[in-house]
Amino acid sequence: MRRLLRVVLTTVLLLAGLAAVTRQVLYVKTQHAGFDCQPPGRTRPSDLGLRFDSLKIASGARALDAWWVPAEAPDSGAVALFHGNAENTSDWLAAARLLHGHHLSVLLFDYSGYGRSTGSPSINFVIEDGVNALREFARRAPRGLPRTGVGLSLGAAVLMEANARYPGALDRVVLMEPFSSGRAVAVHLKLLPGWLASWMPDALDNVRLARSMTVPLLVVHSRADAKFPVSFAEEIQWAARAPSRLVVLDGFEHAAARKHPSEAYWGSIVAFATAPKAPPRFTH
Repeated sequence: MRRLLRVVLTTVLLLAGLAAVTRQVLYVKTQHAGFDCQPPGRTRPSDLGLRFDSLKIASGARALDAWWVPAEAPDSGAVALFHGNAENTSDWLAAARLLHGHHLSVLLFDYSGYGRSTGSPSINFVIEDGVNALREFARRAPRGLPRTGVGLSLGAAVLMEANARYPGALDRVVLMEPFSSGRAVAVHLKLLPGWLASWMPDALDNVRLARSMTVPLLVVHSRADAKFPVSFAEEIQWAARAPSRLVVLDGFEHAAARKHPSEAYWGSIVAFATAPKAPPRFTH
């Protein structure tokens, strides 16, 4: 009997160990498949007529390349931009100019391994990058005015994680074309078969993080987004317990916010980011 129990216990421990190793392998492989680092862009804020400070933000042993674009009349607040995958800060300068035109100061930064930032990306590293970017943003943003975090796609998830880890830096959060969770997007993009999804740690879980948010949330998603369905955005907004709102647009591709920044896309975001200090009372 003791021999049988020993065999059973050994088998259980081996299976548990195999499951843990399998989860970690899936996690690492999905991470490597998910990040698409882009080289530095050639365009700088000055090329668009924007005054700026060039920054290096410490993030662990890495240095993040960043730009601070102060508003000429900083009476509306400030925005921290979290870009998406396969992008860099240069790609967001047209959007920064639009925000600058609304008297908003803007922080742009690249994650580890993107643009001129050093190191290589991982989920833990990009979250750490987001936290350190928010720390710098809180130091530079004008006091007494709204401080808004804005993220697109992957950047929306990094923003949510950073906001949870560094509370108080932001008064409000905007998610553009987000996914619901890392696990869901891995299956959606066919990086992972559905039957294996439950084996992978569910990192970058926007739905879970929305439940614990304490600042107002605006979620913007286009029905024409061919990458992620509107249902991802709906899941996040309905999970939020803080004041929240979902704006569903028509006719905009996944990265329209930066590729073709327009008042039609950014209008609700600018209104949200420039509202008085008292948080807007959104409801489901």
